[in-house]
Amino acid sequence: MKLLKKRWFAILAAVVMIVAALAISQSRTHSTTDYQPESASAARRWGEEHAGAYEKFLSDGAGLFSSDALEDMAAENGALDYRFGTILGVATVNAVSGDMGTVAYNVSEQLGLGEGDFLLLLDAQAEDWYLVYGTEVSPYVDNELEIIFRGAMDQMFTQPDRQMKTLFADLQDWCAKNLPLAKEEGRHTSVLSTIGEILFILIVLVVLVVAAVAASAMRFGRRVFFGFRPWGFGGFWRGPGYWHRPPPPPGSHRDPPHRPGGFGGRGGFGGGSRGGFGGSSRGGGSHGGGFGGSSR
Repeated sequence: MKLLKKRWFAILAAVVMIVAALAISQSRTHSTTDYQPESASAARRWGEEHAGAYEKFLSDGAGLFSSDALEDMAAENGALDYRFGTILGVATVNAVSGDMGTVAYNVSEQLGLGEGDFLLLLDAQAEDWYLVYGTEVSPYVDNELEIIFRGAMDQMFTQPDRQMKTLFADLQDWCAKNLPLAKEEGRHTSVLSTIGEILFILIVLVVLVVAAVAASAMRFGRRVFFGFRPWGFGGFWRGPGYWHRPPPPPGSHRDPPHRPGGFGGRGGFGGGSRGGFGGSSRGGGSHGGGFGGSSR
């Protein structure tokens, strides 16, 4: 206890603890950066385990894909959803009657897609295609994404399984470069990251305790006050007249009102001229945009 009252020891301990806290903070930052490649493989495993939940976002009415390809597409969507909160819904029809863009938006609503998702509509007879996407991803859409889809459509109707596999791989790379990680990604942290967070909190607490001890030692030194106990319960000084004072009258203190709000799940944004993905299980709102073409 005498050592704790020495000013030089308190200052030295505080400096050591602060340096350690900064080191832990830096290691946590590097851990997050190093975790992302591992997260991609973890996302793939998670997608394979939960592929059944993503089959409903695929509608192969034209029978364009094999059953193995459809299973792989569902797993790829699970991985995309795991990391980026987005999926690529795919719908094939024998022939589209009407405007491709309008039909694509209607199909996206029927499949329950949200504003953070894509929908690729394929017309097997005309070999036309159209991609629509929600408002949450529209700010990130660029020429590179359009090039990816147009390139995949060259042989989509002659070698659909292979082209779709390539398309999902390219889409994963594009998302990794352009989309932020999903909010849910933070829940899949590694054990080392969790331990680092705990150590960081403990070190901060120790620094605060050492700072309090240093402040107490520098303020009071070896002086002793009546009724003062620096350690244990009741650790503040009260004058002799305090003990016989009547209790204060009840006040009008009220707890502050609860502040509603907070960020929820995948809610969409309102507005838009073309309706929305209303009633979907992945959010609602207005459409972000789309583009298409023909492979002929």
